[in-house]
Amino acid sequence: MKRLFFVILILILALPAWGVAEQPAPTQPSIENLRAAIFSPAGPSAAPAGAIWKSACTVSNDCGPYSPTVSCSSASGNCVSGVDYVQCDGVRTNCAPCQVSTTCSDGRIFSCSGTTIDDCDVEPQCYVICNGKEFGICRFCP
Repeated sequence: MKRLFFVILILILALPAWGVAEQPAPTQPSIENLRAAIFSPAGPSAAPAGAIWKSACTVSNDCGPYSPTVSCSSASGNCVSGVDYVQCDGVRTNCAPCQVSTTCSDGRIFSCSGTTIDDCDVEPQCYVICNGKEFGICRFCP
């Protein structure tokens, strides 16, 4: 009786595996079809099936903590961003050099400008640094 139960249990567990083995595997695209889809000689106006090409783009660069953000847009999709610039349709906009300022507790204001986007530092209510040089030191620095 125990053997019969054991054989029936094994058959019950093995039946789903036999059913899966009988199903054919789904066909996969050939490497040639994949290459043709990726490296199609068609221009950007011919999007692959189910895809939509977006031709416009916008790019921005925050230019660091002491320089304003720069951005540009292109209707033709030609946008690039670098460390200190953005470029759209061949027109390059550079980040402005950094500028920092601080106000002392006695009301005096010290400020300076760097030559690049990362040449500035500030210790609020104490001093400013541009191009590696300190400008103005407040009398009472907290």
